[in-house]
Amino acid sequence: MHRFVARANIDHYLHRLDGELSPQSRSIIMKLLVEEEDKLSHDVEQLGFAEQRVVDGRRRVGAYQKPV
Repeated sequence: MHRFVARANIDHYLHRLDGELSPQSRSIIMKLLVEEEDKLSHDVEQLGFAEQRVVDGRRRVGAYQKPV
């Protein structure tokens, strides 16, 4: 149950980071995200989950960038 809640929180914070935020709000959400990730730092499955989220995020950022 603990792992499920932590993952749900992580998903929620990642979703919030996709939107427009003030620097202060972004900082707070990043802090909360790191705290949730720390709870699952011993879990190898979580590492794979986190890595996939990073890859997905990079794809989204690349999609928003315009070629020069």
